[in-house]
Amino acid sequence: MKTTMKTTTFTVAAALAISALALPARADVTHQCSGIGMEERAEAENVPHTLRLVYAQPNGNYLGSIETRIAGPQGELVNVRCPGPWVLVDLPDGTYQVTASFKGETKSRRVTIAGGRQQRQVFVF
Repeated sequence: MKTTMKTTTFTVAAALAISALALPARADVTHQCSGIGMEERAEAENVPHTLRLVYAQPNGNYLGSIETRIAGPQGELVNVRCPGPWVLVDLPDGTYQVTASFKGETKSRRVTIAGGRQQRQVFVF
């Protein structure tokens, strides 16, 4: 009984230690869905972010429900489907692959964040 308890405790502790090693790559990345209505767009200006993704139709009308994935050198950092047309992401400096999918169509591009300056990317579907 004691051996099982020690083994289980060690296994749980090891799993926690391994999962903690993966956290730093993602811990400093935050995102927020936004852009529905004028009030929400105005509030978004106060949200700290280095990348603003905007989704629109060719006629300029906004689109929502776009599957968004952002990957960096350590792997996937963001995987979200927002109801609104904006995804605000606060990323550290670096180069990222941004992929957006809507109704079976996928678009992808590389984005570089440097000096904490905001990048704005518009995807048209």
